[in-house]
Amino acid sequence: MQDKKDEQQKNPAFSSRESASSGEKSRFFSLHRNFFVLYTAN
Repeated sequence: MQDKKDEQQKNPAFSSRESASSGEKSRFFSLHRNFFVLYTAN
């Protein structure tokens, strides 16, 4: 985890890409969770 932080500090393009991908993941998971809740409610 620590070396990933160092990598982000060395390479700002990498950190911005990383944050963008984590945003994609969180959006996907929230969507997936909502679908799962709807699915299990029925």
